[in-house]
Amino acid sequence: MATIRKRGSSWHVQVRRTGQPSITRSFRLKGNADAWARQMEALADREMLPINAALLRRKTVSNLLIRYRDEVVSRKKSRAQEASIIAQFLKDPLASISLGKATPSVFAQFRDKRLKVVKPATVVRQISLLQHAFNVAKNEWEWPILKNPVAEIRKPKICNIFLTSFSSTWMASLWFLSSAKDGV
Repeated sequence: MATIRKRGSSWHVQVRRTGQPSITRSFRLKGNADAWARQMEALADREMLPINAALLRRKTVSNLLIRYRDEVVSRKKSRAQEASIIAQFLKDPLASISLGKATPSVFAQFRDKRLKVVKPATVVRQISLLQHAFNVAKNEWEWPILKNPVAEIRKPKICNIFLTSFSSTWMASLWFLSSAKDGV
């Protein structure tokens, strides 16, 4: 429900919903205040209120990963491996980026940098961990993240081709067995 009050020479509007941050704004005309209040209430009904940018500026990727490690990873079977990946992330300059500035291009640069050092499967595992951390923050912790920036980047293609060389005697015996089978 929107609250509209006269404060001095302006009209002050406050829209509050349970589980969402309150939004306030001041207007010179009461008609503008009423229109804005209706618009914000409609957005609140559809859970599309503007994000709290101040919270996203205060939080960093490091804050996200530390909480994810402490609350989510600690209950997983693979906690040792994932804690190791998170420890490596925390040493990277990526960890100091605020969530407000965490865009897909930032994570794409990280992916490209890591591909020069490790295999694609390792990068996919690391990116998947980041993606899940953002999903948990958005869905379970109700951080005001509209889109998961990690989900929007391409994951590297994994080519795990097992190649082996066959000896000429092994190939000859294989050919002999197949020709013997055809002759029977």
